[in-house]
Amino acid sequence: MKSTQKSEPTQYSALNDDVLYHLCLLMRTDNFQGLIKLSMVDRRTRVVSTPLMFEQIESFLAWDRAQEKFEVILENRTILSSVRVLSLNFWDDAKPEHSVPSAIFTLLASLTHLVEFSITVGILTKHGPLFQSNIDEYLSGSLSHPSLRSLHIGNRELMFLVESISPLESLVIEELPFQLYIEKLGDLHPGLRKLHCSGGCDTTNVRRIARCLPNLRDIGFLSIGYLRYWAGSILGHLASFRVFPMLESITLSDILDLGIDGCIPSQWEVPLSEDELIVRKERAIERLLEGIENDIMTEDGPKLQTVVIGHILCKVDANGRLRRVKRI
Repeated sequence: MKSTQKSEPTQYSALNDDVLYHLCLLMRTDNFQGLIKLSMVDRRTRVVSTPLMFEQIESFLAWDRAQEKFEVILENRTILSSVRVLSLNFWDDAKPEHSVPSAIFTLLASLTHLVEFSITVGILTKHGPLFQSNIDEYLSGSLSHPSLRSLHIGNRELMFLVESISPLESLVIEELPFQLYIEKLGDLHPGLRKLHCSGGCDTTNVRRIARCLPNLRDIGFLSIGYLRYWAGSILGHLASFRVFPMLESITLSDILDLGIDGCIPSQWEVPLSEDELIVRKERAIERLLEGIENDIMTEDGPKLQTVVIGHILCKVDANGRLRRVKRI
């Protein structure tokens, strides 16, 4: 005769840390607020959940409050060892008399497992070289980050980070005439696989990049008004990208910024209606994708997998054709 005795439910105290970790992992994905509440249950849940809560930090700060905010983080070793992705966005303009809060430098040096770092600071160009007042303080310390692979800087004054951080695999630079730094990037980051920059890039500079950064897989030039940078069509320019044999992804500006015939706002005699604009953009995107397939994805060209046009992600399908997948 089979026993009809019901098994007792597992008690919380009987759960091992591995089970608790996976519970916290599920909550981080589906219910982050729930994960925060779970961390307050007792010491066990706090120890297990803290690394998951602080693995990725995105902070929007007032410039003059940064010092005290970072000092709080610096007091918690558990947080420091947990952070893998750090994004700092200072939403107000730094004043000319302000220098970089020293805690930023201390924080970077303390995040020993940091993989991705992004920083944008207000609108600094009108104030001049704000960072020079205490940059020596930063560079005098050890800034070797063996784990750091990705850097995104939103201001040209932050270029010193590119020159002081250990070799990178991914670099995004905004508001910078990067053509001035191609050779330096090749010397400092020879293994760079991703490079996205503001501004256009003529064919000569494409060849310079290919020579200095031969390992690039992902290139993005996000400019407004491509026609300023070369004579001829966008496809004629993109054909020069065939010098990157390992290129897998290209990121471009919105279709209206690419100088495609029929899709150049300055050439329209009258403003288009919303429906007419949608039709023109759709046709221009299709022509661009077809041109990339015919002129770039040749037998001896790069084996592209993705193309991003503005906010539209396109991927190569099973038949080798570029197809729009989604908006990003």
